[in-house]
Amino acid sequence: MPLRDVVLLLSSLLIINAVAVDAHYQVDQSPSSQHVILYSNTTLYCIIGLSQNSPPVEIYWWKLGEQNFLQAASDSRKIFVRFTQGGASLHLLNIHADDAGVYYCGVGIQGNEIVNGSGSRIKVFVPPAQLRISKLPDQNSTTLNILCKTEEFYPESFNLTWFRNGIEIFEDIDTMVKLTMNGLYEVSSHLKETRTLQGGAVYTCQVAHLTLPTPLTTTYHVPDSKTDNNSTYILIYGCATGGIIFILLLIITMVCRHIKRSRRNGRQAFNIAEDTRTGKENDEFCSYVALDLSRSKSKTVSNLKGTEERTTYAETKRVNASQKLIYASVELRGF
Repeated sequence: MPLRDVVLLLSSLLIINAVAVDAHYQVDQSPSSQHVILYSNTTLYCIIGLSQNSPPVEIYWWKLGEQNFLQAASDSRKIFVRFTQGGASLHLLNIHADDAGVYYCGVGIQGNEIVNGSGSRIKVFVPPAQLRISKLPDQNSTTLNILCKTEEFYPESFNLTWFRNGIEIFEDIDTMVKLTMNGLYEVSSHLKETRTLQGGAVYTCQVAHLTLPTPLTTTYHVPDSKTDNNSTYILIYGCATGGIIFILLLIITMVCRHIKRSRRNGRQAFNIAEDTRTGKENDEFCSYVALDLSRSKSKTVSNLKGTEERTTYAETKRVNASQKLIYASVELRGF
């Protein structure tokens, strides 16, 4: 760090309260104390009383406990503004928990003499963002162990209350406060209900904190045995009904497919028969032969003598199906 900055810092640590120098000007700060919610913004003001003959001054900002002056380049969440009429401001954006502390405005005059303001104390308040409630395992089914836990918050001051069906509970409560590594607080509250449980009872955990406009609440509902049984029966009946409907739909689908397939096969068979009747099946040729033996007188071999010349042999002829059918007949004379 440059020697000049070291000298200025050491000088500023020796002067905490506002002082007047040579009756030319006085340094004041505003506000003197401020509560800021986590991740919000705030502004600190440095007011300098200058006379017309006052020499030029330099304005510095520093935080108690730190070794260096605040620099805009080192943290974009800090914005420095210099007023034309003797003053300055420091804008702190998106406040973090570690931004809490006392901030000073230092005014340097000729000869490296620094005059500090009265300081502005910032307290960063962190609201408990959420409550969580959970049931702890317990071998005894007639008792109830539930735990209510907060998220980190600051400052420590809080108020935690338990209710049973809207009526405040004062007994069987164990509440513990824990300081976290971030310098914040967490609360865990354990309620052990020793009285006979009532189905449908509602237990409420409520936390009030100065950072909250209204208290946070979370609830636990004791299961109702009748309601659980009815829900179970409804679930079983629903599943059974759904299964039956699914099976019926499956059967209907299979029957419809079978009917469609049968109709399609029937139409195919009808078309084949129709083509056969009209002689159009495969455009093939058909041959017909007729043999008339109705005039036969005897079946002996002797009757066959001399029949070679009188025998007329049947003649077959293949014709196209589109033409007329030709029948060939044979007549055996002399039988």
